[in-house]
Amino acid sequence: MYSSRILQLASEASELLLSYMQFIAAGSDIPISRFMGEAAKGLNASGEGDSRNYYDMVDSIIANTRKPAERKILDWIGISLYGYAAWKELSKELVLDYEPLWNLDAVQQATRDEIIVRMITSMYQAQMISAESAIAELKARELFETDMEAEQAIMQPGLDESGLMGGGNGYPDYGTSDKDPQANATA
Repeated sequence: MYSSRILQLASEASELLLSYMQFIAAGSDIPISRFMGEAAKGLNASGEGDSRNYYDMVDSIIANTRKPAERKILDWIGISLYGYAAWKELSKELVLDYEPLWNLDAVQQATRDEIIVRMITSMYQAQMISAESAIAELKARELFETDMEAEQAIMQPGLDESGLMGGGNGYPDYGTSDKDPQANATA
């Protein structure tokens, strides 16, 4: 009788401890799988949704609390080092940037990069931005590197617009036409 009571008490204590840990994890907005260092349990439980919510919460804290506080500290330091007027001018170029917590896999990253390149290229082709601005944006996003001048990178000497990616329609020109295929081979 005594040993069964000890086993029952031990069982209840472990359940109580688990409930307490779940309560603490919920209060701190940390998923229980991350808080306890264990894999998600149950059917169809990958833990991805919990992790995504957690990373979104951390991003929110960075954007709403950490970034403004760091900006204020940098303003105090900058004003004391450079003076108000000089710091106001220097701080216009200051950007606080943080590494993303949720990393994209290789396919998602390539798709994202392709969308950005197409958007910037379309803006250049629509003459919304200059070649210098397009290349500067691609370099800033680390999607393009060159030592050439902007116009040389966009329009190489001797290459007219009809020779760019299938005549400027965004698709490569592989020599297809309405003409006879034999005519293309001999031309």
